[in-house]
Amino acid sequence: MINQCVKNNKLQGKDFIFVGIFTAIFLAITVIVSGCAFLPILQIMVSPICALLYAPVYLLYLAKVGKPLAITILGVICSAFVGLLVYGNVFCFLVNMIIFIAAELIAKAGGYKNFKLNAISYFVVSFWTMGESGSFWFFKDFAAELSLNGGYTQEWVDGVSKLSTPLSFVIVLAAIAVAAIISIVFAKGMFKKHFKKAGII
Repeated sequence: MINQCVKNNKLQGKDFIFVGIFTAIFLAITVIVSGCAFLPILQIMVSPICALLYAPVYLLYLAKVGKPLAITILGVICSAFVGLLVYGNVFCFLVNMIIFIAAELIAKAGGYKNFKLNAISYFVVSFWTMGESGSFWFFKDFAAELSLNGGYTQEWVDGVSKLSTPLSFVIVLAAIAVAAIISIVFAKGMFKKHFKKAGII
């Protein structure tokens, strides 16, 4: 019985299928939202918009794959794709991984079955895109060069740089927090029956 419980607490073949599916959805949301940032103001709002959309995917992911390392694997793939492949910034990758590992520890504390802790875990994860979009606040020259090489105009880059002030950084962080809470409430209402069936609420 003990061996069976230990086995059930490890990622199995079907779990990795769900990991792949939900990671793909997570990245698709990120890519689509980022790709629609054709105006400077939209670029600095990428993170709050993503935070508004991620919770249903993330919380359902925990309901389907509520096991150790599930969140960390999601974080490694997303951080490597966006932080390293797209932005080519090791610092961004490391910041993202710290966020995802912290989220993993929070969800794990509740056995991935405590909705409040899962919600807090998501709240932490909702800030992960700041590892990249935050480049304009912390690595302005690097972000500007990367954007120009990526096909953005000098006018767009100048616009984003002008908007990337300390005040806007605080506003964006606050917007992410509010968006994450709204998304959590929406996800709970959308999947309440599913969460109950999974023993989460």
